[in-house]
Amino acid sequence: MRLFFAFLLLSSLVSTAQIIPDFTLTNSMNEEPFVLSSLKETTGIIAIFISNDCPYVDAYISRIKKISNQFEDHGISLILINSNSSDHDGIESITMMKQRGQEQEFLFPYLSDPNQRISKLFGARKTPEAFLLKPNGSQYHIVYRGAIDDNPQNENDVDDNYLIDAANRMIQRKAISNRSRHPAGCMIN
Repeated sequence: MRLFFAFLLLSSLVSTAQIIPDFTLTNSMNEEPFVLSSLKETTGIIAIFISNDCPYVDAYISRIKKISNQFEDHGISLILINSNSSDHDGIESITMMKQRGQEQEFLFPYLSDPNQRISKLFGARKTPEAFLLKPNGSQYHIVYRGAIDDNPQNENDVDDNYLIDAANRMIQRKAISNRSRHPAGCMIN
């Protein structure tokens, strides 16, 4: 029985989309449309699904900003996507997303996915959940998905930086050996 459930878990990770087409979402930071392909001449894109109301996300905000700064000079752009934003008047609204982005001094797009169309396309289920995309023409290949690192609670106790390691390997044009790590976090709803 355990083997069956392990197979189901593994097959659900493998069967989700591995290629992401270009898409457009509203950037809460300026309330204008954001097109993924507007990130031209990038080595890669880090897309992280977050929400305004998840304690796991709160624990990762400073790490996310550090990751953005670390890879900016290497041509890797970062975007945040909120797929809980169907709550138009509450904490996940575009207004609250913009406020959160300003408070946290986000220097990258914070996108609203109110119909969960993009989270379903990625196969994202949790916040935070990270995806490393490699551009290929008008499509993007997922080369890493899952946890940002091995400690969702305490940045000082991180031993393995899964996302950073994957991005470094992509920059160095090396194979990414661990392409998926199970994320801890809040469910996207």
